[in-house]
Amino acid sequence: MTVSPPPPDMPAARVKKGFDNTRQTFIRVLLFIAALLLITLGSVPPRPSPERLLNEEVGEPASRTVLAPFPLKIIDQQETDRVRTEAREKVPPTYARRTEAFDQSHQTWRAIVHGCLEGERSLSSADHILPASESALRFMKDLNRADTDLLKKKVSDPAWREAIQAKLARTYQENDIVENLDKVSTEKSSTKNTVLWRLREPDGSLKDRVSWVSISSVTQQREIWARSLVEVDFGGDEKARTLAASLAKTLVEPNLKYDPAAVEHEMRLALASVKSVSMEFKQSQIIIMRGEIVTLDQKQALLELGKRMESRLGEFLGRTILVFGILLILFGYLKRIHKEMYQNLPRLGAYLAEITLIAWCGFFVAWGVEFDAIQATEGSISQVGLVVPIAAIGILVTLLENSRLALFSVIVSTFLIGIQFNWGFEILLVLVLSGLVSVFHVTGIHRRSQIYLAFPWIFGTGIFLLLGVHLVMYPSMEAFTHSADNLFWGVLWLGVNGLVSVGLALLLLPILEDLLGITTIFKLREISTYHPLLRQLEEKAPGTYYHSLNVSALAESAAAAIGANALLVKVAAYYHDIGKMEKPNYFTENQFTEEDRRKHSKISPHMSCLIIRNHVKIGLEMARENRLPEAILPFIAEHHGTTLLSFFYDQARAEDPHGTVSPSDFRYPGPKPQTIESAIVMLADTIEAASRSMKLVSEAEIRVFVKRMINEKMIDGQFDECNLTFRQMKLLSDSFTRTLRTMMHRRIAYPSNPDVNLSPGTVQDDKVQPLFNRGS
Repeated sequence: MTVSPPPPDMPAARVKKGFDNTRQTFIRVLLFIAALLLITLGSVPPRPSPERLLNEEVGEPASRTVLAPFPLKIIDQQETDRVRTEAREKVPPTYARRTEAFDQSHQTWRAIVHGCLEGERSLSSADHILPASESALRFMKDLNRADTDLLKKKVSDPAWREAIQAKLARTYQENDIVENLDKVSTEKSSTKNTVLWRLREPDGSLKDRVSWVSISSVTQQREIWARSLVEVDFGGDEKARTLAASLAKTLVEPNLKYDPAAVEHEMRLALASVKSVSMEFKQSQIIIMRGEIVTLDQKQALLELGKRMESRLGEFLGRTILVFGILLILFGYLKRIHKEMYQNLPRLGAYLAEITLIAWCGFFVAWGVEFDAIQATEGSISQVGLVVPIAAIGILVTLLENSRLALFSVIVSTFLIGIQFNWGFEILLVLVLSGLVSVFHVTGIHRRSQIYLAFPWIFGTGIFLLLGVHLVMYPSMEAFTHSADNLFWGVLWLGVNGLVSVGLALLLLPILEDLLGITTIFKLREISTYHPLLRQLEEKAPGTYYHSLNVSALAESAAAAIGANALLVKVAAYYHDIGKMEKPNYFTENQFTEEDRRKHSKISPHMSCLIIRNHVKIGLEMARENRLPEAILPFIAEHHGTTLLSFFYDQARAEDPHGTVSPSDFRYPGPKPQTIESAIVMLADTIEAASRSMKLVSEAEIRVFVKRMINEKMIDGQFDECNLTFRQMKLLSDSFTRTLRTMMHRRIAYPSNPDVNLSPGTVQDDKVQPLFNRGS
C-alpha cells in the first residue's frame, strides 16, 4: 500500500499559520502589558510631595488642600486638651454647709427686736451680742423715720416677732442658699442621674445631688423675703417696700459655701483618668483645607504624612499585582466566552482602551481633588467616587458587542476603580449597580436618541441606592441628618456621572463604529432609509429596487423565524443588488422595452455571463465607495455564492456542441454564504426572482416551490460553509411560504392582450424566465 505524499504547499501553509498565531499572541501580550501599565499608573493617584507638606506653617493660611492618601494616626494634642478641659468641667462643684448662718441671723433678729423695744443705745452697750448688735445697729441707722416707726409698731406685737423668727428658721431649713449662681448649671436636674453638685456636711460626709432645684442665691431669697413681708406682714403697703428689702438683706445670709479645695482634689483625680487622644484620618479625609489656618495638630499630621510618603514603591507594586490579577481574569474570560473578540485584535485593543479610559477617569477625579480643581469639602470628597462614569462602559460594550460582556466589563471597571482609591463598599455598590442598570436599559434599543434615556435610569437608581446606603450607615435620625452634606454631594456627583456617561457613550460610539467596522443597530437603521444608494437604485434600476424590497420582506420574516439577526438581513437585502445599477437593462426586472429584452441576444453567452456576474464585484466597489458598513459587504459578495448561470451555460453548450464549455466559467465567483443570515438572503433572492414567472395559486403549490428552491441550493453545496441546520431550513421554508403566499395573493392578474407578440427568449417566456432569474 502506497501512501501519497502531502501536497508540496502543506509545510509552507503550516509555517504561515504558526507564524500568524505567534504574531497574534505577541500582539495580545503587548496589549496586556500596555493595559497593565496604563491602568496601574492611573491607579496611583497624584500625591503632594513631602517638601510641599513641610512648607505649611502653624498659624498661617494653608496654601493647598491636603487629603490623607492612606489612614493616618497621630496624637491629637488639641483634642487631648479639650478632653481634659471637659473632664475638669464635668467635676461637680462642692458646697460646705454653714450651720452658723442660721445662728447669726437668729441673733441679729433678736438684736433688732431688742433695739426697737429698748432703743438703739441699748445695742451699743450689749457687749455679749456685739456682732449681731453691729448688724442690727447698721440696719436701724439706715432706716428713715417712717420705716423706724412702722418697724417698732410691728415688733411690739409678740406674735409677729415669733412669726418672723419661725419664717427665718423655715428659710434655712428648706433652702440651700449660696452667695451667687456662677457655679450652678443651667440644667436644673439630670435625666441620667448625673451628679450636678456635692454637699459636704459639718461631719465631713459628702452627699451627691442630681438636682439644682433646692439651690438658690442669697439675692433670690432676699427678694422672696421682701415680697412676703410687703404682701403678708405689711398688708400690701408699698411704702414699706424699702423696710422689707432692708430687713431681708440683714437677716438672710448664705447657708452654703463653695469649697475650692474639695473641687481641686476631684479635678486632679479626673485629669489622672484622661488618656491622650489619637487623631485619625481615614483615606481621602481632609487634613487641612486651602486658606484654613494651620493648627499644631494639623502640622503634626502633615509631618507624619511626609515621613510615610517618602517611599511609594510598595504601594505601586501592590496596585500592580491587583491590576495584573484582574486583567488576567478578564483575558481568560474573553478567551473562553468571547472568542470572536479575543481573536479580533483591533476590537480587543479598542475594548481594553475603553476599560483604560474609565480607569483614567478616576485618575482625573483624583487629580482634580489633589490640585483643588474640585471644591474640597468633607462631603464632596467622601462621595466624589460616584462621579466616575462606570455606566459609560456598560452602554458602549452593550451596543458594540453584547450585554453579557457589558455586565462583566462593568464589574471589572468597578474593581479597578476600587483599587485606585480604596473607596468604601457603599461607593462601589452604587457604581456597579448603576452601571448594570445602564446595560439593562440600552439592551434592545433601536435609536440613538434612546441612549439619552439612560440618564434618568442611572441617576434614579443611584439616588435610590445611595439613600438606602445612608439609611443603613446612619440609622438614627440625628446621624442621618448629620450626613445630609454627604448625601447632597452624592446626589450631585451621581447627576454628573449620568450626564458624563451618556455624553461619553454618544461621543465614542460613532467613532468606534467607524474605527472598528462594527455595524450597530443604529447604523443599520440609519442606512435603511433615505440613503443615496437606495435613491440611485430606485432611479436607475426601479425593477431591481422593488425586487430588493420583496427580498427584504421575505428575508426579514425568515430570519425572525429562526432567531437570526432580522434587522441585519432586512437592511442587507436592500443593498444586495446595488451593482445592477451599472448596467440595469441587462437584468430582466429592468427590461421594460423590446430593445431591452434583446440585449443578451446581441452578445455571446460568455459576455452575458460576465456582465451578470460582474454586478457582484461592482456592488462591492459601490458599497465601499459609499462607506456602507462592513457587515453589509458579505451579503453582496455571497448572495449568489457559486451558483451556476445555467441559462447562459446551456446556451453556450448549444452554440458549441463539440467544444469544451466549462461550468466553472459560468458560475458566480463566490464565496458561498458564511453565515446563516447570508444564506437567508440568498434563498430569499432566489425564491423572489423565480416566483415572478410562476403561476402559484394554492399554498401547497407555493410550499412545494419553496422546498424545491431550498433543495436545489442545498444539493448545489451553497450551504456547506455556514451552520444552517435541517431544522432551520424547515422553519425557513414555512416562513417563506407564508410570506410568499401573502405577496402573491396581493398580485392582481390582468387579462392578457392577444395583440402583443412575445418573442422567444424574453422575460415572459416561461422556459427562459425561471432559469434566468434564478441566476440573476
